[in-house]
Amino acid sequence: MRVTRLNQTVRSMVAVAMVVVAAGSCGTSPSTSASGPHNVTVLLTDSPFPFDQFSRADLYVVSVAAGVDSGAGGAQCTGATVIAQPDRAIDLLALQHGVTELLGAASLPAGSYGAVCITIDTDRSSLTRRDGTVLAHNTNPGINWSATGQRIIKTDIFQPIGVTDSTGTILIHFDVGRSFIPAADVTPPGSAGWFYYVPAIDAFDPATVGRITGTVVDGQNASAPIPGASVRAMVGDPNMAPDTWFVAATSSTDSLGHFDLAYLIPSDHWASHGWVYTIEAYPPTTLTRTVTRHSGVAVTAGGETTVGAIPLN
Repeated sequence: MRVTRLNQTVRSMVAVAMVVVAAGSCGTSPSTSASGPHNVTVLLTDSPFPFDQFSRADLYVVSVAAGVDSGAGGAQCTGATVIAQPDRAIDLLALQHGVTELLGAASLPAGSYGAVCITIDTDRSSLTRRDGTVLAHNTNPGINWSATGQRIIKTDIFQPIGVTDSTGTILIHFDVGRSFIPAADVTPPGSAGWFYYVPAIDAFDPATVGRITGTVVDGQNASAPIPGASVRAMVGDPNMAPDTWFVAATSSTDSLGHFDLAYLIPSDHWASHGWVYTIEAYPPTTLTRTVTRHSGVAVTAGGETTVGAIPLN
């Protein structure tokens, strides 16, 4: 069961990256304005990586830039405006259940911004296991970042963000659960203990997305809350096999069994495809329970949908 789930994650991760890009490019065509610059706030958030394996996921963020063109000037993001320069490592596991961290604020010329470019430093980024073992670019086992040193990651903004006379916010969502893939579960498989980094990063105006919350409980033990359970928001046709769905977001439960799948694209965006949200809950590796699915969950812009208790039996 463990290997099957991770293999499905690898397939889904590639699909969601393409869908998110297409969704962002379907918005209003970007445009610029001759009016003056306006203040824009940049936040960083994340869905947590599984707690039963890792205690930290430090990503070194050098800078963040925004572009009115969804192409953002090609791979080097020429023409994008730098709006934050944190130049520091950020523990993505500390950003969970809707928690955000301010990366910076800057003035942008008025316009409709369709892309965000994030520069990371792979040499100064790492994962830390619960036993204290650090995985990095120069450890064995370690992380295959596909590039050394600084790397530019570009993502389209779902529904391009308009900057006018008022202030605006760009929310950057790093999803650890979709970004770090065990090397043993790719094809061909890599060395045991290694991870591949395939960035799963989305960018939003917070007002355009919603969230799903709930609690994972033990169906065999008086509905006691289950901490450290993995939770995923899947998107797909409920009449098709689960391996045709893709992962929209990942999360895990806190000490009280609560989860918060924040920053989800509204359900009506997928309706024309016949796709819906399905919540999948997985037990922590120390607990033998079966996977539970809760299908047909609606997400609205700016809203919170609570699914209540999801039992693992």
